[in-house]
Amino acid sequence: MIVTMLSSFLVTIILGRHFSINDFGEFSLLKQLVLTCSTIALCGLNSSFTKLFSKNKKISNYIYLVASSVIFFLSFILSVVISINYNYSFNKTLIIFLIISFLSISIFLSSLYRVEGKFLIGQFIESGWKLLFLIGVVSLIFFGFSININAIYLLFFITVLISGFLILPTIIFNNNYIYEYNDIKKFLSTGLLFWIINSSGILFASIDKLAIVKIFSLEALGIYTALGFVYITTLTLIASALGYVVFPLIAKGEIVNYKKILNFSLIIIITISLFLFLFGENLTSILFNAKYDGYNNILFILSFIIIGIMKFYNIIFHFIISGKGSRHDLIEYCIYTFLLIIIFSITILLSSKFLLFNMKHFIFLVLFFWVCKLLIMIYLLIKISKKNNLSNS
Repeated sequence: MIVTMLSSFLVTIILGRHFSINDFGEFSLLKQLVLTCSTIALCGLNSSFTKLFSKNKKISNYIYLVASSVIFFLSFILSVVISINYNYSFNKTLIIFLIISFLSISIFLSSLYRVEGKFLIGQFIESGWKLLFLIGVVSLIFFGFSININAIYLLFFITVLISGFLILPTIIFNNNYIYEYNDIKKFLSTGLLFWIINSSGILFASIDKLAIVKIFSLEALGIYTALGFVYITTLTLIASALGYVVFPLIAKGEIVNYKKILNFSLIIIITISLFLFLFGENLTSILFNAKYDGYNNILFILSFIIIGIMKFYNIIFHFIISGKGSRHDLIEYCIYTFLLIIIFSITILLSSKFLLFNMKHFIFLVLFFWVCKLLIMIYLLIKISKKNNLSNS
């Protein structure tokens, strides 16, 4: 976990220093598109796998065949949509399709280890490509090869492909389990619900970066990514690590001390936020070789710290709602989230078209909608908690 987190940090820093602001923006867009679309292409099957098979270990190879077929189909659809919206060439669209497909498969396969409590291996299967990607970037620089954005597309694909196939032989030749068709149907239907949940969540979390390119430019996305990198990435990665451990425990029906989790997270938030407020600007300047210093100010610093805090709790609350909520609760959660996405998109579109809209206004809107999202999640958590208390009494 720590290794892959550091790898992602280092790659962003290296490319942020090496690339022009425009190329760094394109890399940021590529990364955001791939991470967002891989979650959508999964169709919730990784969460379905975790929820259904945490106690029942009887799994056949047919499960993996079904999951792979769904993933490849959705990856193709998403790649076409990306190409149309962002004017990608055929070659780049093909690479994006392959990256989304194999990254989604890796994430799905990682759930096999999580249900067995092997969180470290599961995380490496899911995120090992980040380490391989770092090794590839460093190797190219060390041996004096020229790194451009086209090389990054190809390297991204190669590392995801290697990571996705590391575990595949073990699964292909595993014939010890028997599974029935009715359970396959349940596997897909349960995944569909998680698909809606995870898709709405990842779309909301990434819509700011996806919108910047459409409203402003790739260069604006490069600036936005670099200035917010230290503040947002630090908090979201810690929250993700905590959430990936908590969710399988919830799915297994084990007792989870939520008060302890929230208290622990509060200590993390206070400590890291104070550190970032004092030293974040200097860290950003050092990490990106002062390339973005002229764009930075106290407003951006405070805004990115607040966004990072809200994203932190969004991830934690998302895992708890997904694990504890009933089907009705989860559908309600998705409806609210999609409504926020639609309202945010319309607001951004109208504001950029009819008002003197700049990056500061954009960040204020992002903050406002994140506050709305967290308030909705808190409402649902209280509702779920009351319902569970009544059922247990």
